[in-house]
Amino acid sequence: MNLDASKPLSMEKLDWIIITEENYKEVFDKLRKQNKSAVLFGLTDDGYETLSLNFAQVRKYIILNQNVIKKYKDYYEGNKDDKSTQKPPK
Repeated sequence: MNLDASKPLSMEKLDWIIITEENYKEVFDKLRKQNKSAVLFGLTDDGYETLSLNFAQVRKYIILNQNVIKKYKDYYEGNKDDKSTQKPPK
């Protein structure tokens, strides 16, 4: 089981546009001038909080699975730092 460590993700840049009752006309005008479709996907403040919590759960899940993979690798290949986790020779 010779696994290399995963490389960090390279995320694409994402621009958030905050639309309020006061700036929605300005935002839509700016989008039209940039030849962008004036279609927006929105969340309430509660929805944004839920999205943040969901991403935190995904991050926790990924970290947990990285640790499981590391433990399997240490068990099967031996942990060079900790002799007690190495399997005895046959």
